[in-house]
Amino acid sequence: MSEHEIHPSDSFAIDSLKADLFSEVQQVQQNREASFTEKDLVVHHLLFDPIDMPHDVLKSDPYMPTPGDPDRVTIGHNGLFETVAREYRIANLMRAAGRVGVAPDHAPMPIHSGMTGEEYDTVKGEMLTQLEAQTQKNIAGIDRVRNTFLMNPASMRLDDAEKIQKIRMPKATTLERLDAMTDLPALDAVEDLMHTCFMNQASFEAAIKAHDLRLMEMHQDENNPYVVSFIDEDQQEIRPRKLEEGTSSSVRAHKVVTARIYHRDKKNVTFEVVRKINRYSFPKDRELRGTTPFIVNGHNQQPVYVQIVLRLQKDRSKNRHLDPQVAYDIDRQFINKGAKQRHISDSAL
Repeated sequence: MSEHEIHPSDSFAIDSLKADLFSEVQQVQQNREASFTEKDLVVHHLLFDPIDMPHDVLKSDPYMPTPGDPDRVTIGHNGLFETVAREYRIANLMRAAGRVGVAPDHAPMPIHSGMTGEEYDTVKGEMLTQLEAQTQKNIAGIDRVRNTFLMNPASMRLDDAEKIQKIRMPKATTLERLDAMTDLPALDAVEDLMHTCFMNQASFEAAIKAHDLRLMEMHQDENNPYVVSFIDEDQQEIRPRKLEEGTSSSVRAHKVVTARIYHRDKKNVTFEVVRKINRYSFPKDRELRGTTPFIVNGHNQQPVYVQIVLRLQKDRSKNRHLDPQVAYDIDRQFINKGAKQRHISDSAL
C-alpha cells in the first residue's frame, strides 16, 4: 500500500465523521426552525417549497429564463425542469435539423447542403452544456439566499422572499429581479432571458428586441428607482467566452455588456446587462434550407441561443463616490473609455 492510499478503516472513519457533522448541522437547523416566528415560517415556505409549473410553459413563454431553483421545479407531470428542458431543446433542434437536412454518415465530404451528424451533435452538446451550467449557477445562488435566511431569519423581509419565490418559478419581472439583487447581497447575478433559436436568425433578433423594449418600458416608468443607459453598438466591447476543452472550433461564443442600469437612490448600486450569444459557423457556400445567412469573416454563423443576464457591477472605480443620477449623466456624456452611451428618451421609443 502506498503512503497516499487510504486504508479502509480510515475511509470508514471519514464517512462516520461526515455523518456526525451532517447530523449536528441538521440538529442546529431544527433548533433554529423551532424558534421561527410566523413571518419566518411564511418566508421558509416561499424559499423552500417545491414548485409545479404548467406542462406547456416552455412553449407559451419562449424567452423564459431558467428557474432560479430548478431542482425544486417540476413541469406538469413530466418531471424536473432540467429533464423537460433537455427534451424540449433536443426536439426543437431535431425540427431545425430536419428542415435543413442532415447528411448520412457515409456521405462524401465536404457536403454542399444541410449539416453533418457531427455538427448536429456539437450543437446539441452546446445547448445542453449551457442548460446544465445555468442550472448549477442558479441552484448555488438560491442556496446562498436560503443559507443567509437560515443563519439569521430576521434578516429576510417578507417582500424580498416573495421576489425570490418569483425568481425560483421563474415569474419575476426584470424590475423584481433588480430589486432582489439590490436588497440581497447573496444574489449577484440573475438570468433575465433565455432563448434557444438554432438556425433561426429572425427569432434570435426578435428575442433581443423584446428584451430591449422591456428595458425601455421599465426606464420610462417613473415609479421605479432605476435608470437604464444603453451602450451604442459601435462602442460595445465584445469578449469571447471560455468554452470547454475539446469544443469544436466552429462554435462561436461571446458576451457583451449592452447596457447599464443605475439605482437612483442607492449609491454604488449599478447593474450590467450582459448578452451571451452562441453561434455555429458553417461554410459560406453551404446550402441551409429555410435559414437567413449571417455572414461573418466568410462563414455563415447561425444562432444556437441567446441568453441575457442581469449582473451586479462589482467594481465601480469610475463614479464610485458620485450620486447615481450624476454618474448616469456623466456616463451619458462619454466617460466610459470615450464610449458615447445612448440615453433612452421618449424619442427613442
